[in-house]
Formats: sequence, C-alpha cells, structure tokens
Amino acid sequence: MTRQRIAFGLTCLFSASLILSAIMKLVGSSEVMEGFAKMGLADWRIIIALGELSATALFFLPQTKNFGTMVLSGYLGGAIMAHMSHGQDFSAPAIFLVLIWFTAGLRQPDLYGFKTGS
Repeated sequence: MTRQRIAFGLTCLFSASLILSAIMKLVGSSEVMEGFAKMGLADWRIIIALGELSATALFFLPQTKNFGTMVLSGYLGGAIMAHMSHGQDFSAPAIFLVLIWFTAGLRQPDLYGFKTGS
C-alpha cells in the first residue's frame, strides 16, 4: 500500500511538472522562446507542447500508464538529443527520464520482469 501511495504521489508530481512545462511552451514565456529559438524549434513550440500534454495524459491514466511511459521516454529522449546537438546541458531531461522510469516501476513492479510475490 505504501508503494502505491508513493507511486501515485510521484505520478502526480511529475505529471504536474510536465503540464506546467507544456503551459510555458503554449504561453510562450520569454525563457522558453529564447531556448526554442536557439535550437531552431520556435515554429514547433505548440506542436511540442501538445505532444507533451498528450504523453503526460497517457502516463497519468492507469489504463495507459505503460504506453505513456514509452511515449514520454521518446519525448524526453528527443529533448536530450536536442540539447546535446546544440551543446546545451541535458541533465534535466535525462534525470527526469530516469525518474519517470523509476515511477513506472513503482506503479507496476513487474514492468521490469521481477516477480512481485509468491
């Protein structure tokens, strides 16, 4: 029961963080606009934000949590590559990716092939 509560709390925390990130992209905050312009992605900001919201919804919902984990992995992998290819620090999306997978493992312990009981 404790594992499930921690998993739910982390799921809510990370989902809220991703939703806030998407909102910042949709609103077009100056910091986001500057970052996207440096990477040549300014024209794609709305599409990227909508993809982030969609992936977050899939991750949050229990029925689609595994698919959502995969989609978020692709999204964050893309963010890592975009940062790397422009010589920027990519530690934030990389750490976030690890935390998403940690949370996914808490939500469904047999996700990694480990037995969860007798």
